[in-house]
Amino acid sequence: MDGNLAMDKNYLIVLDTNALHLSYGKNADFTRFRCSNEFEGLFDKIEELDIYLHVKVGVSEITWRELLQQEIESYNEKIEKVRHYIFPGFKMVGDGISDYENYINNEIQKYKNKLYSRQVELVELSIPSADRFPGIVDRALGKRAPFEGKDKKSDKGFKDALIWESVLEYKDHHQNDFIILYSRDNRFDDELKSEYENRYNMRSLIIVNDQSELSEILHKIAKEIAGEDYVATDTDDINDDLFQWIKSRGFAYQFYKNISVLNIQELGNVSENKLEFFNVDNITRELSEDETKDLVSFTINCNGLDENKEVTFNYRVKAICENDIFSIEKISVIEDDTKDE
Repeated sequence: MDGNLAMDKNYLIVLDTNALHLSYGKNADFTRFRCSNEFEGLFDKIEELDIYLHVKVGVSEITWRELLQQEIESYNEKIEKVRHYIFPGFKMVGDGISDYENYINNEIQKYKNKLYSRQVELVELSIPSADRFPGIVDRALGKRAPFEGKDKKSDKGFKDALIWESVLEYKDHHQNDFIILYSRDNRFDDELKSEYENRYNMRSLIIVNDQSELSEILHKIAKEIAGEDYVATDTDDINDDLFQWIKSRGFAYQFYKNISVLNIQELGNVSENKLEFFNVDNITRELSEDETKDLVSFTINCNGLDENKEVTFNYRVKAICENDIFSIEKISVIEDDTKDE
């Protein structure tokens, strides 16, 4: 177990916006607000492991505002597209909602209220106070993380800098909390980890970019808290080898080979070494009829760069595990609005 983790600590998992955002596919529903399955599943996992008295989930105010803005932009984009279509027998009419921003803001509050009713405590990190602004300016001018490096634009990463300063300000007032920062991009890196450790003179920050790694940390916390009473679930044992395979280059090779053979075009010209996988969910596993191998199915998100543009798609993967060796049997595209960016 990581020496940083201890049973007498409280933990706050702070999530970046990209871990909450739910992108809209073909079946967009703008009547309600939702976050990603990964985010909601985190609450389920903490409660399932019975560690909710020790582990809290943190979301910054800037993240909620960014999600609001993304929702409004998606709504306006969809409305604008549909206005250009004319169908026989159909006419687009308004439904009386003249202020979608106010409408969806209320839906976000309803969504938050549901989260507040969970056993897991939801913590909202405030936007950094005014006295931290000079530090943000210095960070931008110096092109220090989470702003991009000296060979890139210094203004890219401003919202990440606000989230980071929110984390620091929270830590200033909660010295005993152990921070786990989860983001899918690499702007939160070892440079920030060193800054944090030098500032607080302690090793009390973990930065993770992968859902399976975050899950492993939660299990370590549960094991440390429970001690000899900890019992791993069958699902935990079964899925350990699966997650190891998904993180391997062998999985990436098989995945790329299968989408090429099946003529799946969604990933365009993305090369094999540019694929990134995350958000493994809906895992099912059963024995084959002859009981000689395992049949495994799961959903997974895939990121890649196609002509300098990031693309993300959600797939259903069916695989066979025989003699502890995995191989992909079938990949299919999930055509709905649950894919995450």
